[in-house]
Amino acid sequence: MDFLLKYGEAKYMKPLIDNGSIFMRPLIDYRRMESDKERGDPLEGVIKSKRFSNGNLKIHTPNTNKATQIAKITSGHIHESCTSISFLNVFCMYLLSFNENTTADIGKLVDKRVYQGFGDTAILIHNPSEFINRLKKCAESHGYDLLNDKVNYIKLNQFEGDIGPFKKEAKYSYQNEYRIVVANPDRKGTPLTLNIGPLNDICSIFEAHKTSELSFTFND
Repeated sequence: MDFLLKYGEAKYMKPLIDNGSIFMRPLIDYRRMESDKERGDPLEGVIKSKRFSNGNLKIHTPNTNKATQIAKITSGHIHESCTSISFLNVFCMYLLSFNENTTADIGKLVDKRVYQGFGDTAILIHNPSEFINRLKKCAESHGYDLLNDKVNYIKLNQFEGDIGPFKKEAKYSYQNEYRIVVANPDRKGTPLTLNIGPLNDICSIFEAHKTSELSFTFND
């Protein structure tokens, strides 16, 4: 069974549950959050990772054809990005998965860094499929495409190939992220808000620090 958790400040979470105001940042914003160790990721928006070997670092002298080598790089990675991916709008949540064999104390499955580092308020979406359906209908009514999936965590310094919006560096794996990505044909790297109506019927709101107290039992 899956639930989704969204963390943030109370002033933003209340409009989310009361009005269904879904605020979505472009991926490039997270690349710019250098001082935010939880949200910031310099590799957001990267579409491909390639290994290279035997590179030369040079300084070119202006107005001449001369170049001076200052270092030889034996190996490394090249990360390729593009605006079509960097400008995608994204809504990020924590994926809380459990089954009948899982302890009733499901809140203890959530790493404390999640509920201590992303805001004072939590929203638990206990009907994720309905939430995604409503958001998808809204996005499509505006002519936007919507993709949704859990994030796959990889060691990027050992990875070569396509990346995209659903792969992240392994050090963020404690966030167990589930993403909804919206592609606006006219996207310009600016935030997007979609209003899908009240969510009180499929969501619950509580103080973030009480996440560890969450429990769930299956009725026979």
